[in-house]
Amino acid sequence: MNSPVEDRLREALGEAGATVEVGTLRPLMVPDRRRFGVNMRLGLVGAAAVVVAGAATVVGFTVSGAGEEVSVASARAQAPDPADVSVFLCTGLEEGKQACQGRAATEQQTKALAESLGRLPGVAKVFFEDRRTAYERFRKAVADRPDIVARVKADDVPASYRITLEPGARPEPVSAAAKTLPGVAMVSDRTMTDAAAAVPNKVDISVFLCVGSSDLPSCESYEASRKTSKRGKGITAEDTDALEREIKAMPGVQKVTFEDQQQAYKRFKKAYAGNKTLLTAVKVTDMPLSFRVRLKAGTDSAKVAATLRTRPGVSQVVEQKCSLALFRLMADHGISRTFTDVCN
Repeated sequence: MNSPVEDRLREALGEAGATVEVGTLRPLMVPDRRRFGVNMRLGLVGAAAVVVAGAATVVGFTVSGAGEEVSVASARAQAPDPADVSVFLCTGLEEGKQACQGRAATEQQTKALAESLGRLPGVAKVFFEDRRTAYERFRKAVADRPDIVARVKADDVPASYRITLEPGARPEPVSAAAKTLPGVAMVSDRTMTDAAAAVPNKVDISVFLCVGSSDLPSCESYEASRKTSKRGKGITAEDTDALEREIKAMPGVQKVTFEDQQQAYKRFKKAYAGNKTLLTAVKVTDMPLSFRVRLKAGTDSAKVAATLRTRPGVSQVVEQKCSLALFRLMADHGISRTFTDVCN
């Protein structure tokens, strides 16, 4: 069963199509082991994604703007990269996707989508990318992460419609309309990558601490080890201070910043001031206690993270670059069936 926090955030994000910066919300547990992300965290692996450079070559439907007749491309068409809106089709392998209900998009649904998307206000062009081409594009895009490439199979990568909007058109209405269409598993748009560009890359590792509501195994073990404490109280001040001293003394650490829940919530509200749905869904108590760590150039962040995961009172450690790579899988490639342990 999902927690109330997860339910609120999932609903808010479904309406708003927003993402959250890595380290903004405390880690959340999701029982599904194959779901996307760092303990999924509701798929909010960061608003800092870099859209893959280069263009994808696709074969299929090329649809002009609203009101024009749909035509099937007989030659290869150049898809936008990045697209203003990407509409990912059901593969039948999605988990927890009510829209797909365990079924792949049918040929009839796929053709109907081309027509429906092409008629939406603000849409200039619609390009179809088949699964084979999508898989090839994925492999090229994340070639620098062989660990991820090895674990994503061809069946995990969906076909998609990649949309270019008319000048001045906003992607949100198109995304909202596309999500309601049969055969659609997921929709992403350029608001994600716009947010990514606005996030300063000042954090290499986020170290989340156990708080009163933590139910992660690491926090339960920590509480059990403190025989005189009550379960659910979270990390002690003494252990927090000791951890801060240890992080600062680690080779390769350049800067360490502690952030409490109030500070995290203040930063969260500022970053997402325009997203009322998300602000309503999130409370101060949803925020993490965390150390935000900046490393010196050339430092092995995976090694530092692995060490910190073993420390008392640490609930979860997230590598920023790795999390952004996972976010790219969702935003750029529509891949939601991957792994929970790559960055964790």
